[in-house]
Amino acid sequence: MRVYPPRLPLPAQTLFQAHGINLSSLGSAKPKGAAANSSRYAGRALAEWAVIVHECQNFFERRKNEGVPSNKWVETPTLGVEAFRRPG
Repeated sequence: MRVYPPRLPLPAQTLFQAHGINLSSLGSAKPKGAAANSSRYAGRALAEWAVIVHECQNFFERRKNEGVPSNKWVETPTLGVEAFRRPG
């Protein structure tokens, strides 16, 4: 699976563009100091979060294609987290 940099959902990007805020001018910077040690974990967490956001957007689009009359009637999907026990 190819991981892309995190982005805002399309409605948020559209809102920023409507107000004249240019998001493409924002750049990335390498972490320094203590943040450099945890940046690998943070990058992995962002990649996982991007997958969750993508799944949520797919759910929303699928519900709209199924005939839900407006955005406010699309139910919010729930995310469950199971507790895993380590053997031993």
